[in-house]
Amino acid sequence: MTDNILAFWGIADDSIDSENVRNLIKVGKRVERLDLYARLRMPVPEMQREFHRLAGRIGRTCLKYNEARLARLSELVEAPEIDYAQVVLTVEALLED
Repeated sequence: MTDNILAFWGIADDSIDSENVRNLIKVGKRVERLDLYARLRMPVPEMQREFHRLAGRIGRTCLKYNEARLARLSELVEAPEIDYAQVVLTVEALLED
C-alpha cells in the first residue's frame, strides 16, 4: 500500500506538466491531511507544519478560497491549545464562498 501511495506522488510530480494541476493536487493533499490530523488530535508541531505547507501552496493555485478562513486557521494552529473541532470546521469551509 505504501509503495502505491509513494508511486502516485512520484508520478504526479514527474508526469503532470501543468504546475497549477500539481498545486491543486498538493493543496487537496494538505487539506485532507490537516482535517485528518485535527480529527486525530495530532500534536501542535505537526498541525503547524501541515498548515504552513497548505498556506504556502494554496496561493499558487487558481482556487477561490476564503482568505479570512485561512487566517483563522493560522490563528487556530498557532494557539498553544488547539481547538481541534474549530480546525475541522474551518478546514471544511476553507474553499466555500
